[in-house]
Amino acid sequence: MITKTSAALFAFAAILGIGSLVLSAPTAVSTQANPTFTPIPHPGITPSTIFTNFALFQIPMDQFLIRRNKKDGPSDIDWESDGCSHVEDEPFGFNYATNRLRMLVKDSCRRHDFGYRNFKKQNRYKVTSTSTGKQSIDLQFREDLLAQCDTEKHRRSCRFVAKIYYKAVRIY
Repeated sequence: MITKTSAALFAFAAILGIGSLVLSAPTAVSTQANPTFTPIPHPGITPSTIFTNFALFQIPMDQFLIRRNKKDGPSDIDWESDGCSHVEDEPFGFNYATNRLRMLVKDSCRRHDFGYRNFKKQNRYKVTSTSTGKQSIDLQFREDLLAQCDTEKHRRSCRFVAKIYYKAVRIY
């Protein structure tokens, strides 16, 4: 039995369906360029935001470090790093990391700092109350650390240290 409410919902859905078909119907488009038309870029998409996303999320650590050392990117990119200043080299006073691992953690910190500094500069650090640039950057930091652990002899210890570092950056 169809009630008035279900009939109204069905009619509304049908109208939406027809409307979307009309809106998506093909239209005649000129194949010649229109010299007076200039597309307006999205205000949040700039060469710097594109490069930041690329350097932070899409290239391996070794390529990031090469670009960082050359300062290869748009001129307004911030390459400075304090090496994860709020995270200790020896969590809880224990020397979990070898000097080699500590240096590799610093490399992950450099990319992490790159993300924080540039996302803040680009007003992308805190996007909404539930989704933030910070969360994405912190997750990449964790992935960078764990990727390094996959190459280490003592993977289990390395992963333990990686989790400590990740939890520390999530706090700050």
